[in-house]
Amino acid sequence: MIWLLEAILCAIETLAAGIINLLILMVNGAIIALGALVAVVMALLPEMPEAPAQPGSGILGFINWLFPLAGVAALLATMGTLFLGFLAVRIILNWIRAL
Repeated sequence: MIWLLEAILCAIETLAAGIINLLILMVNGAIIALGALVAVVMALLPEMPEAPAQPGSGILGFINWLFPLAGVAALLATMGTLFLGFLAVRIILNWIRAL
């Protein structure tokens, strides 16, 4: 009689392990699908443009030697983009909160 109960317990443990393995496979599949989606979206984005050329001579070249204008312009563009993204997220969250 004990061997029957042990067989039932073994079957239940095997079933539980199978369900856990199935859940792990489903989560891994979702992560792989998300990675593929990100890869497709990244492939659709355009190429990054080249950085503008540095001025070589004249007063603008001297100013650029003292104070890196390209870095400042890139920093300001990044800050502006982040601020606009923040405003967009804030508007969306306010709409969600209003619902």
